[in-house]
Amino acid sequence: MSLEIYPKDFHTRYEISHAVSVMLSGYYDRVGKLVIYVPITDYNIQALNNECTVYDTETKFVYIIQNVKTDTENNQIIAYGYTAEQKLDRRALLKKVPVNNVEADVYRAINNNLRGLTGIRTAPIKGLPETAEGAIMAEGQLQRQTSSALHEAGLGRRAVWDDEKNEIVYEIYQGVDRTEGIHAVVFSDEQGTARSLIINDDVSDWKNVAYITTEFKDDHTEIISVGSATGDDRREIWSTRRIIQGYDESADAVRQRAKSEAALELARNIHRLNFSVVIEPEELGDKYNIGDVVACVSIRFGVSFTARVSGVKYIMDKTGPRTEIILGTPTLKSIGGLILND
Repeated sequence: MSLEIYPKDFHTRYEISHAVSVMLSGYYDRVGKLVIYVPITDYNIQALNNECTVYDTETKFVYIIQNVKTDTENNQIIAYGYTAEQKLDRRALLKKVPVNNVEADVYRAINNNLRGLTGIRTAPIKGLPETAEGAIMAEGQLQRQTSSALHEAGLGRRAVWDDEKNEIVYEIYQGVDRTEGIHAVVFSDEQGTARSLIINDDVSDWKNVAYITTEFKDDHTEIISVGSATGDDRREIWSTRRIIQGYDESADAVRQRAKSEAALELARNIHRLNFSVVIEPEELGDKYNIGDVVACVSIRFGVSFTARVSGVKYIMDKTGPRTEIILGTPTLKSIGGLILND
């Protein structure tokens, strides 16, 4: 692994190839993280500072360092960062943006709210067809709000490094379906292509019914709800936002806007059912990439499923390097055909 480090003014370039420990992650639809442990040397003191850009030449991930800790007792520097699209959260989405064509409207929301933010630009529009008619990106942190719209449409985003202009290119993209055909990708527990299989079934934050308060021009309020679960399966949440009817907005329109906001609240509190497997590092970016849909089979656990490669984690420590991929939001079936609802 080789990490290229650029200071904020890009006047030079550093390289770290012998870190004590490195942990990095990148995801299809959320911000990834970076942690670097290096010895205290004059070179490393100069290289690792807040606001510097880190480019991993193998995974092609781009990070921005946000916190640097110097520990003289253990003779180490610890640098923490996030994938570079998180830089967009230095700006807020100031007003609601209707979503029709998701790719075009997300780019428009970003470009209209940069307000002098440098070092990042949006990629050219590909013409992705995904739509979300009636959806609205609400006010809030720019990266978070636009990511919610992409998540609903099944689209991903990534920070691509332009080394000629020393800029981050924010790119929206869609993964490839690799579940069929000659180039199909199948992870099998029994065949050894799903080594160190980990199944993570997390319902700690899961909500499936959301309530939101809506205020109308005639001074009455309504509680709008989204979700239909009942009984012990019903998990409720109250949105902290209040939806206020606009001057020229109809009652039906404000109710629909409230439902869209409540649905976004649920999207942030999902039942997380993820699988991770250890892979050969050279396969990522060759046979498949983040965002692609692959197949996975485990006769021992009695499940087969297709799932998106939602993320990757790289860990290098004293035990050596290892790369894991995260398979998220699967469509699960038991070997016998029973649907397992996630």
